[in-house]
Amino acid sequence: HFKRITKFPRKIVKHFDEETIHDFRVEYKKMRAFLRMNAPSTGLDRQLVHAHRLKKWYQTTGSLRDLQLQQRSVIKLTTASHDVPEMYLAGLKVAIKKIEKKLKRLARFATTGEDEIKIRNKPLLDPFVKHNCGVIKAIINEQRYSDAQVHQIRKSLKDIFYTIRGLADPIDEISLSSGVSLKKEMDYFDSLLDELGEYQNKSVSLHFYEPEWISELDTRELQAVNGLRGAVTKEKLAIRQVLLIHFEQEFPVHLDLLCNSNFDELIVPGNRNSA
Repeated sequence: HFKRITKFPRKIVKHFDEETIHDFRVEYKKMRAFLRMNAPSTGLDRQLVHAHRLKKWYQTTGSLRDLQLQQRSVIKLTTASHDVPEMYLAGLKVAIKKIEKKLKRLARFATTGEDEIKIRNKPLLDPFVKHNCGVIKAIINEQRYSDAQVHQIRKSLKDIFYTIRGLADPIDEISLSSGVSLKKEMDYFDSLLDELGEYQNKSVSLHFYEPEWISELDTRELQAVNGLRGAVTKEKLAIRQVLLIHFEQEFPVHLDLLCNSNFDELIVPGNRNSA
């Protein structure tokens, strides 16, 4: 993953394309998940300090992507009967340009430290899956589902499936300990992750309607922005209702199928249970 990541900064600063930024962030998360998986025996999670520069680049591209998504969201909503808040959009554009300049300064330093990332031990997939399952189950048992907890469910699931996909090839030939196809279960979780991603996007979008972003707008623009905030809030609540149904009904069943399997037995070459 690191070798692929090193190619992104130069590509990103050419056009700051949303898709390229997204691809970079996915590759970074895959690498981070793999390091976390190895952390219990090797301390590799600390190596994300290789990292200080790369992590800073990742965080800064995240800020840029959030602003780009917000800009796109506002434009989409304003074409659907809401007034266009020109001053607000101009403020987002200024913030975007500021971050783009910062990324250009950071680009040549973003990928230093490759020699510090070394994997010496056999991947510890099953304990990593079990750990993340435990984190998710604790949230499910509490049944509060704050935005932070919903986001943690998403992060833990992503860590699980980034590592499984990295080690399991081909996925179609693997069955879980229950006999259920791993591919079938991953299709369910992929769909759920899409919904969790949309929920996170709405949560981030609402941040950009807080006072620090709208305090200098005039009355007309404030009315327009408040209308947009109401629309996003409504969309977020609708997604939340769908997620709560998942969490209370289907999700625990699928999670148990995942958590009760031994992935070191299923995925280690030469020691698989085939479908």
